[in-house]
Amino acid sequence: MSEKLRKEYLSYLAQYGLEPRSIPAEAAALQAAVVEHLKNQSKALGDDFMTSLIEETYEKNKERYLNETRHPSVVLIETTAAEVEQAIQGIDKYRDLLKVDVFFGEFPTGSINAQVVKTDSGFLVLINSGLLVSIKQIVEFLVMGDPDDTTNEVANRTTIDGVVAVLQAYLRYGDPFFGPKPLSGGLEMLLIHALTRACQAFVVAHEFGHMIAGHFEGKTTQLEQLETNAGTISVIKKEWKQELEADVIAHKIILGIDDYAQLDLAIIDEAFSSDEFKSTVLARATEIKAAIAAPFVFLTIDAILADVQEALRIASHVKRPDNTHPPARKRMANLMPNFKGLASKYTGYINFAGILMAHYDEICGRLVKGMLETPGRDAENE
Repeated sequence: MSEKLRKEYLSYLAQYGLEPRSIPAEAAALQAAVVEHLKNQSKALGDDFMTSLIEETYEKNKERYLNETRHPSVVLIETTAAEVEQAIQGIDKYRDLLKVDVFFGEFPTGSINAQVVKTDSGFLVLINSGLLVSIKQIVEFLVMGDPDDTTNEVANRTTIDGVVAVLQAYLRYGDPFFGPKPLSGGLEMLLIHALTRACQAFVVAHEFGHMIAGHFEGKTTQLEQLETNAGTISVIKKEWKQELEADVIAHKIILGIDDYAQLDLAIIDEAFSSDEFKSTVLARATEIKAAIAAPFVFLTIDAILADVQEALRIASHVKRPDNTHPPARKRMANLMPNFKGLASKYTGYINFAGILMAHYDEICGRLVKGMLETPGRDAENE
């Protein structure tokens, strides 16, 4: 990302009395403790492959962890943006269409959807504080559930309770570090990592999708006012049609294609139809299945938050702002036809979103009740 844009981002934060989060003093110790926990879990599950992989990965990156000066949330946003940009460079059509400089940074917008600000050097994309980390926590709980029996309350109780706790912390504090932090080892960790990264990448790729489609070129950019925890900010107004187009482009980017017809599912057949364990094949197949499912998982979370926030506004008699994005269900319906007729062995991870949908009313009801019982809650900042 452009260093000039980075400076403009820091200047933008300063206008609102903000600065990037500082790294916790105990960050290195926490990182080592997490790695040790994951290794112990994998050992307990008898998964020597994952135990070795965790140890090797940590040792390979240990020096970078120790020398890191940025907060983990800042690292996550910038790393995800860099990975998505690299994916775009690998797709000829999209690489040629990306003609602007973009910088992704954290900002307490209060919105699950990113917002865009135009600067002299390009565009700043503002990601709500803690969003990408919250996605990881939610995925951790989703993977604890039963995607083959989404309506089973007993099998999915830990998932439902965990997701409510994560989203309540996100709504109340705007910071996932106040929420539960589950950690899974073994092969489950491979799935969690793949689905988390795919969901996070979709959030970032959606904004690149706007740039690739040229939505902010050739006309005077319309602005709208957004109320945030840091004050009122002016962001670029996007039409619903543009949002749907950006979703499709984003999905193709995380799949590594520019046409759904190019999607090669053979590696999934190889990984899940063979008795022979091949770690690299399994990892790649898991990544593809996660990329197929990612928008549906993220947009289901979006739908829950939108309905909860609307209920809180009604309860507090707060004027409803204009919707900057189409309803999440409309966005999912726009993507789903691209996978019509595909067997569940390819699309099965979408069922993790199905767990949320199957228990949608309970999750939303508990979140609204919990937020209304919060002393001093300010609905305007939700």
